[in-house]
Amino acid sequence: MTTVSPTTSSRWWSLGLVGVTCLGIGFAIGLTVGSGDESIPAAAPEPSTEVAFTDDTTPTDEYDFGGSEPLPVTDDFDAELRILSKECFGSAGCNVVVSVEPIYVGDGDLTALDQSLTVTYEIIGAEEPHINNFSLMGDRVMVSPEEMVQIPTSDTELSVEITDVF
Repeated sequence: MTTVSPTTSSRWWSLGLVGVTCLGIGFAIGLTVGSGDESIPAAAPEPSTEVAFTDDTTPTDEYDFGGSEPLPVTDDFDAELRILSKECFGSAGCNVVVSVEPIYVGDGDLTALDQSLTVTYEIIGAEEPHINNFSLMGDRVMVSPEEMVQIPTSDTELSVEITDVF
C-alpha cells in the first residue's frame, strides 16, 4: 500500500483547482469570442452632419443673421496690449499682467448685427500659447480685464493676433 504525504495530496488538489479554473475561463472566452452569433446588433453609425456644397457658396451665404451687414472677419479687428505689471525672476523669466483692448477697424456697422460675436485672439511672445477671446453685441464689449502670461526674458516683446471671429 502506498501512502501519500499531506504535501503531495495538497499539491494535487491545488493543481486540480487551477486546471478547472483555467478550463472554465477558456470555455467562457470561447463562448464569447467564437460564438458567431449575429443576434447582437452592431452599434448604429453616427449620423453625418457634414454638408456638401456644390457651388461657390459658403454656409453663411444662405443664413440670415438678422441684419443687413455681413459678418466681420479677422481683418476687421485689431487689439492693443497694455502691460499692467511685470515681475522678473532672473533666468526664470517674468510674469506679466496685461490687458487686451479690442479695436474694430472694419467698415460695417456692428450695432446693426442682431447677434453677439466672439473674437478669438492669441498673445504672441508668451512662453506657452495664450489664447482667449472677447465678445461683443452691438456697442458692448466683454473682455477679461487682466490676463497673466509668462515670458522667457524681460526684453521679450508681446503682441496680439486675432485668429477667429464667430
